[in-house]
Amino acid sequence: IIIILSIVLSRRLANPLNELSSAAVAISGGDLKRRVTVSGTDELARLAEAFNHMSVNLERQDILRKKLISDVAHELRTPVAALKGELEAMIDGMIPITMEQLQSINEEAERLATLIEGIEDLSQAEARVFSIKKESILLHPFISHIVERFRPLFVEKGVRLDIECAATETATADPDALSRILINLISNALAATEKNDRVSIKAGNRQGMTIIEVRDSGTGIPPATLPFIFERFYSTKPEGLGIGLAIVRELATAQGGNIQVRSEINNGSVFTLSIPLLHNVS
Repeated sequence: IIIILSIVLSRRLANPLNELSSAAVAISGGDLKRRVTVSGTDELARLAEAFNHMSVNLERQDILRKKLISDVAHELRTPVAALKGELEAMIDGMIPITMEQLQSINEEAERLATLIEGIEDLSQAEARVFSIKKESILLHPFISHIVERFRPLFVEKGVRLDIECAATETATADPDALSRILINLISNALAATEKNDRVSIKAGNRQGMTIIEVRDSGTGIPPATLPFIFERFYSTKPEGLGIGLAIVRELATAQGGNIQVRSEINNGSVFTLSIPLLHNVS
């Protein structure tokens, strides 16, 4: 009986470990979709859950990396081709080497530098997804601190900036990620408004969610472009990179939340950030 029981128990221990070992070898070989079976609630089950969680993160990181490389190659192709074409034409004598031509080349180089900086920001935001640390935040002072940094710019432009948030409202969020989201949304609201317009930030909790609205009375977003504004490198303005709102979406999703927008031409836009309100986070 002891021998039989020892064989059964050893197989119960060995089989999950063999499966974990096989899955680890598969992942090291590039099969990031590999998962292991989770059964029970003991230490082996928790190990299997941790392994699957790691696999999911690795797969997602690999997808993000491939997509970023593809998007970067696409976005860099046009300015590099324009720069190369101008330089080749100047070398062949087809275009005279003048201050105007040199200035044009310099502008393309500056655009490339700005694009690279934006790509670095997006890459950092995507990496930040894997190190989100939520904590309890008192909303009013948190938002007020960010707003005061923008206050001089709003005053200079003649745009009113208000906060609507009760003193006791809290959020469960990553402070750095939430700060970056708000900075981006407030910057966009300022860019979309003119003198005598208004921007308001309304924050509070309802139905287990923290809701933060950034509303402006500016130019609005055309209906045809509205579904795409959170996509990488999609911009409604020629000088825009289309990276800021993509970062906002990444950071919102990483915290278990989402970002939505409503807009009407000449009636402004409303960006609504929703993040789960969890009371057990320290």
